Amino acid sequence: MFYSASLFYRGVARRRHEDEHLWEDRIVLIEASSDGDALAKAKEIGKRGEHDYVSATDDHISWLFVGVERVFEIGDAVSPGGELFSRFLRASEAKSLLTPFGDQAQSDV
Repeated sequence: MFYSASLFYRGVARRRHEDEHLWEDRIVLIEASSDGDALAKAKEIGKRGEHDYVSATDDHISWLFVGVERVFEIGDAVSPGGELFSRFLRASEAKSLLTPFGDQAQSDV
């Protein structure tokens, strides 16, 4: 059985205020035998995705795994055009997702 999982990461820049940290919603494909197995695998993948680096502006950046937002059952077959993930959004969430980052935020983290 295939699942998609939404993994949340927080990008922490030590010289930035907490309100300026970026977040990442990473969708991954998982093959598992059950919902519980898929969740466990998603947590493992999420933890392995943590990493650190020094940005072009000499800022130390840490991407920290926050957790699995949800696991979504896809089924036994994955095919082009098939739905991998779905969620409902509030108007404020949709507006936020449709608003591009400024040049400063993109270059630092």
